[in-house]
Parts: sequence; structure tokens; C-alpha cells
Amino acid sequence: MLSERIKKYLAVKGLTSIDLALMLKVDESLLNTWLDTDKINDALLYKLIEAFPDIDLNFLIKGDDCTCTDSKQETSQEEEAKLATTSEIKYHLNQIELSTQAIKRLLK
Repeated sequence: MLSERIKKYLAVKGLTSIDLALMLKVDESLLNTWLDTDKINDALLYKLIEAFPDIDLNFLIKGDDCTCTDSKQETSQEEEAKLATTSEIKYHLNQIELSTQAIKRLLK
């Protein structure tokens, strides 16, 4: 059901229906009626797309696996990857420096 997938998306984002109603500028009771009866109109879908450009329409409409992620979590993972890469680069630069010093000693 579309409403269940919207609720799942909200849960992943850490949002409540109250938050969503405020973001979409719709009455909370109207939003809850849409979500509870699964009678979601095109206007709500357009508002969802505008409010959440990262929303996976395949997930919403067809029920494919949810690829939605918390952007904070994604950013954290990206930062960890950058730190790991930076550490590797520093390690290799240090190894190059040590090799360069060894070569200089041999050439003296």
C-alpha cells in the first residue's frame, strides 16, 4: 500500500505525520485521512516529490526495495570513507618519504 510506504519513508527520515503535514502545508487531519485510507491523490504525491527530492518513486509506487536512507547516515559513511582514504594516502606518502631518504643515504 502506498500509505504504508510513505510511513516507512517517514520512519527512515525520522519524521512524524505532524512533521510531514507542516512540511507539505496541509492539514494534519487531512494528511492522516489520506494515510489511513490509502486514498492519496496526485497533489500529495507532487508535494512529496517537491519536499523530498531524494524520494524513490519506484519504492512508493511499485513497492520495490526501499533505497531511501537517512542523509545524515549517508554523510557519515562518506566522511568515514574520506578519512580512510586520507589515512591511506598519508601512509603511502610516508613510505615514499622513507624510501626517498634511504635512496639519498645510499647515493652519498
